[in-house]
Amino acid sequence: MKNKACDYQLIQTSEINCFSLYSCSAETFSKCLDLKVLNVGNFFHFVKGSCNGLLCLSEFSQNYTYLWNPSIRKVKKIASFPVQDTIYTLTIIALGFGFHRAENDYKVVRVTRFRRKRKGKKSRFEVEVYSLRLNAWRSISAVPPISYDVQVSRRRCALLNGIVYWMTMEPNSSTFILSFDFGSEEFKRIMLPHQVVLPTPVFEQTPPIIRVSEKTLSFFHRILRQDDDEQLGCFCEVWVLEMDDTWKNTCTILLPKMGHIACPLPLGFTTNGRFLMARPWGCTHREVKVVVLYDPESHQATDTGIKMIDFYECADTYSERLNFGPDVAEQSPKLTSDGLTEAKSWRKRKKKKTEQSINQQKMESGLKPMDAEQLRENAHKMVDFIADYYKTIENFPVLSQVQPGYLRELLPDSAPTHPEPLQHIFDDIQAKILPGVTHWQSPNFFGYYPSNSSIAGFLGEMMSAGLNIVGFSWITSPAATELEMIVLDWFGKMLKLPEEFLSAGKGGGVIQGTASEAVLVVLLAARDKILRRVGKNSLEKLVVYASDQTHSALQKACQIGGIHPDNCRLLRTDSSTDYALSPNVLDEAISNDVTSGLIPFFLCATVGTTSSTAVDPLLELGKIAKSNDMWFHVDAAYAGSACICPEYRHYMMVLKRQTHLTQMHINGFSRTLTVQCSGSRMQDSLWLAMAVLFTSDRNALIHALSTNPEFLKNKASQANLVVDYKDWQIPLGRRFRSLKLWMVLRLYGLENLQSYIRNHINLAKLFEELVAQDPRFEIVTPRLFSLVCFRLLPPHNDETCATKLNHGLLDAVNSTGKIFVSHTVLSGKYLLRLAVGAPLTEERHVNAAWKLLQDEASALLATL
Repeated sequence: MKNKACDYQLIQTSEINCFSLYSCSAETFSKCLDLKVLNVGNFFHFVKGSCNGLLCLSEFSQNYTYLWNPSIRKVKKIASFPVQDTIYTLTIIALGFGFHRAENDYKVVRVTRFRRKRKGKKSRFEVEVYSLRLNAWRSISAVPPISYDVQVSRRRCALLNGIVYWMTMEPNSSTFILSFDFGSEEFKRIMLPHQVVLPTPVFEQTPPIIRVSEKTLSFFHRILRQDDDEQLGCFCEVWVLEMDDTWKNTCTILLPKMGHIACPLPLGFTTNGRFLMARPWGCTHREVKVVVLYDPESHQATDTGIKMIDFYECADTYSERLNFGPDVAEQSPKLTSDGLTEAKSWRKRKKKKTEQSINQQKMESGLKPMDAEQLRENAHKMVDFIADYYKTIENFPVLSQVQPGYLRELLPDSAPTHPEPLQHIFDDIQAKILPGVTHWQSPNFFGYYPSNSSIAGFLGEMMSAGLNIVGFSWITSPAATELEMIVLDWFGKMLKLPEEFLSAGKGGGVIQGTASEAVLVVLLAARDKILRRVGKNSLEKLVVYASDQTHSALQKACQIGGIHPDNCRLLRTDSSTDYALSPNVLDEAISNDVTSGLIPFFLCATVGTTSSTAVDPLLELGKIAKSNDMWFHVDAAYAGSACICPEYRHYMMVLKRQTHLTQMHINGFSRTLTVQCSGSRMQDSLWLAMAVLFTSDRNALIHALSTNPEFLKNKASQANLVVDYKDWQIPLGRRFRSLKLWMVLRLYGLENLQSYIRNHINLAKLFEELVAQDPRFEIVTPRLFSLVCFRLLPPHNDETCATKLNHGLLDAVNSTGKIFVSHTVLSGKYLLRLAVGAPLTEERHVNAAWKLLQDEASALLATL
């Protein structure tokens, strides 16, 4: 390494994982520091790459990889031995370390060879890139232009301008340099000059050594020749790569003869032109070498006395300056013969200076609660951070790879006493929070249902947070109440709802916090309405009806609402109705309950069930609800958004009071009808983080939920001139959520929202077609929207192993981190669900997901 005019060498000693730092500014080296890498096990770990004072270490097999900062004595494990399987033999053949300047990120690239064990299986390479900033590995599609029998030198790779280089050789072929660009993530072969003739096998005799010197790539080629008197002679050619990818021989050095001992191994140049070499120590100690300093002009070789290991081609040196941190104002410590003492003194001074800076920060004002300029400055940083997250979201494993309780070890036990810089918090989010996040916004997230984002929704959230009103009644912010009424009328008209559900009629719309809140609200309203008629003592007789596919929020609402657990009827469904609620089954259940003296009062139908997106037959169910004077609630939390597209509106047609069909989604019945559409499920182009509830009888909600303490009374409310949404919901406080919906509808428009929904449904159609083409899989239920339910068929139709097989497939694909899918059980069948809907998902992501599922299925079936 270099420090101003002095040269330093970091030499690996014969003791396991120990290094010594030497100064070579004089005629002989003098030791400055002893460094030991802690917590990396009892194997020799070698330098595989270095950049800006960070070193990448790995043992010979390259199965365990660490990043080491010798300046602060910190080491970080970033990779463990790859999991072997029964089909392939896994070998890590290349490991490279570098810095991506544009992303300001340290990265490691790892090339793993999957060599087939069985006939009929293709060998393959897998390339993974680790990001220190994201603390995550990801697979990339790049394929190295090498054969499966390639040999890559296990010496330290060279790094230049964000590109790493390895010396590489293929059997019966020429030796070349393999490069990988951290920016473009592409591989390239660089052939050596044709003048260079290497013996075979190359890596067992005189392997060339790649180096970076004066911002150029070069390699040292050692040549063994016989003199006229048949004495062994040794030369070293130095070749430099030119801009046009041609090589130039800059010099040929006659290496000094070392008697009967093998000629020295070139290591590199010092800044003053001297040559560093390593020669064997004695005649028998082949695993130990001594560093020699050689002057090509005077042909003088100086034995430094420094011993280093020579273990499996790893007689290598570290040739970069130690980085003591870019934020250090004073000069880094000089590494003299007493360098260790001075370094410790420097660290003490640095620590004292840091403490003084912190104390000064305590004296000054920290982040103010609301300062316009501080808001402007920090909001820009926050937006940049979030934008960078979305830009690099595919780099993260979709499913978090952490273990339970991981965060407790990373965060302090108590809150900080004094303010911390925002950048420190960003750093902690990056290093500690994001690894524990399952990335729902990833284009490879296909589990559960999407929880999508949009720029318009994000901007609306910012504006809502900025105004930060509490709009529980009209007077607290008239604009909030009136905008909600207007924008929900817009949305109701997009759904073609009848007038009863709009604000001009007896009903209207209200934004709830979640779909579960919406179900609870309508159940309480229905309960109170029926109890006012039959008496409060009849609570235990009230019966709720739904299918066994209805969302669990209904059961929770019944528990909160005091409905007897035995009176929550979750009626059985099966494949004969595609898991929709059968009107005959419902009619029979109601008749039996009436005969038993019970009171049917609430029916919940679903448009898009959670497990399979089944759609209950609303028209027939509505007739039954009407004839039994029941409250009819339609849970369209999943598929309601799709019904803004005309081709899907038939799923929400019901009977009008006049008993004739109309084109609208829903209509009222003799009791009360409520419709719930959530902005958190299917094709959530709105990114509302809310549930929209429409009712044909708002007074039913108000009677059940209204409270009016003295401190909330006002003239407008008491005169019934306004809507107070506090009486339409469980909590008192309300956020300005309508602002988000208003901005989304204005910034995108109806046509764009429809196109967005259709695109995701088309991607699901594509996946459905791919599954149908593979006879090993089956589609379990018809695809109606953007969810595909499928499973891997067991061999010989053995249903006893079907669950285990599909459970294994789910675990296999999710453990890769490349995609995330979820599961469900229908009629006792364990199956996989792939839900399309993330805003960044494209056709390539769907194809890649299917390819991964096929590959993992093949691996599983091969073990049976």
